Amino acid sequence: MNSFKNLKSKIFSFEWGPKREKKHKQANQDSSILAAVRNTASMRKEDTIKHATEKMLSLQTRRVFLTDSKGRIEGVLTCKDCMDFLGGGEKYNLIKVKHQGNLVAAMNEPVREIMTQKVAAIKTSSTLRDAITHMKKTGMGGVPVERDGVLIGMITEKRIVNLISKTLTSQMVKDHMNHDVIFGTPGETVLDISKTMARNSFRRIPILQERRLVGIVTSKDLVFAFARKFSRDFLQLQISTLMSKPVTVSLTATLQDAAKIMSDHNISGLPVVSGEKVVGMITAKDLLKAVN
Repeated sequence: MNSFKNLKSKIFSFEWGPKREKKHKQANQDSSILAAVRNTASMRKEDTIKHATEKMLSLQTRRVFLTDSKGRIEGVLTCKDCMDFLGGGEKYNLIKVKHQGNLVAAMNEPVREIMTQKVAAIKTSSTLRDAITHMKKTGMGGVPVERDGVLIGMITEKRIVNLISKTLTSQMVKDHMNHDVIFGTPGETVLDISKTMARNSFRRIPILQERRLVGIVTSKDLVFAFARKFSRDFLQLQISTLMSKPVTVSLTATLQDAAKIMSDHNISGLPVVSGEKVVGMITAKDLLKAVN
């Protein structure tokens, strides 16, 4: 028992920044997940939605897990859930119907009202191959890891890609990218983009102006901005005030090139360009799908 606690302490005290990740030893699919497990945020489902988004911002994470008093997982709140709540899907009814459009009042509802309830975890005895299979099957970008039914951390698709990127050397971005890209424009509102993300299950939308790529906005950008600029009028803000400078990858690049760019910039998706034209999107999820 003590040896496990020592191991857990070493894992969670690891410096997970991009610089340290570059030096981290490459792994294969049969490696234990323990080297890739990172600490994760958790809270109670009775906490408010406002508190949950503030916690996501403070910890710079796309998800927080909801646990009971014994650390057992009861649900998860993701940026995707937040996009649904902010206008994209059924969870928007909490604002529109129950609170008659009052966003501030809706934010004080308990997070259980918009969380995802069914969350399948993997165990500490799992391998990276198990985690990859689990992510492909469930579509989850971050999987909770438990021991004896208690949450101890999570493993993300981005982290796995960093660990196994050398196995992707010969495969090309053009063969694995998503060709069906939906674009936004700088004049659209947060509500407009939230609807687009929720309806298409996208985490990121490239922003074009006169057919030129001028920015990109992600669900994480919007949730973090909302936590910073919490106001009744947030949904009406123009997306040009929140979008980020786009980082791209060439159509002729390898998947390893794409993985390195993602790691260097601490992102998990890239517009694919041919010259100045956006021809696709490649994400960490796509890279995992390319792994046999």
